[in-house]
Amino acid sequence: MGYQANDFGAIVAAAALAHDIGNPPFGHSGEKAIGEFFITGAGKNFRSQLTDKEYQDLCDFEGNANGFKILTEDRAGRLVD
Repeated sequence: MGYQANDFGAIVAAAALAHDIGNPPFGHSGEKAIGEFFITGAGKNFRSQLTDKEYQDLCDFEGNANGFKILTEDRAGRLVD
């Protein structure tokens, strides 16, 4: 059992979609806007509701790391074997 030539299009499409999970609109500009919102904007109001790590993650928002977290973290309502 191997790959067929027409399998590669589906594999590339799945990889491209997975890459976009966790990234904000407008790419790096969106990441910067999220960070600035939490550092200097109204996002500072959420500081007391978050752990130090959670708040720092938002200040240094990185879409690819966020996507990896979304794809690998267990959450209520998600079936895990």
